[in-house]
Amino acid sequence: MGGQNGEVIDANVVLRYLVDDGDQATRAGLLLQAADQEEKTLLLPDLALADIVWVLEKVYKTPRPEIRDAVSVLLSVRGLKFSAGKALVADALALYAEKNIDWSDAFIAGQMTGMKLRTIYSFDKDFDRIPGIQRVEP
Repeated sequence: MGGQNGEVIDANVVLRYLVDDGDQATRAGLLLQAADQEEKTLLLPDLALADIVWVLEKVYKTPRPEIRDAVSVLLSVRGLKFSAGKALVADALALYAEKNIDWSDAFIAGQMTGMKLRTIYSFDKDFDRIPGIQRVEP
């Protein structure tokens, strides 16, 4: 395994793989394959994941369900760890695609659910679409 506690993978490597960007996609795929075979442990930080979602949505104009599906494939890579944990990411992806809310709001809602928090102070009405969360304006 590379590194005692693993290594970090940046958004640009994952994006090259997801959008099949030539030689870099091949190299990124080999790295992810090594992680899937647990030859490497890779950490995908929360902000890198947010960057991936943003670039796919805003730059590549990828529909939300396709973004959900692409990132869900990453969840199955055994040696790829997510800072927030795979369960939170899966929950946030579902909210993002199904409730048509911003990624950051979906991620916050996923964190709230995991921490058993139900109330958020916000002016953002996206939270009104999430079952089990009560939005309160200060």
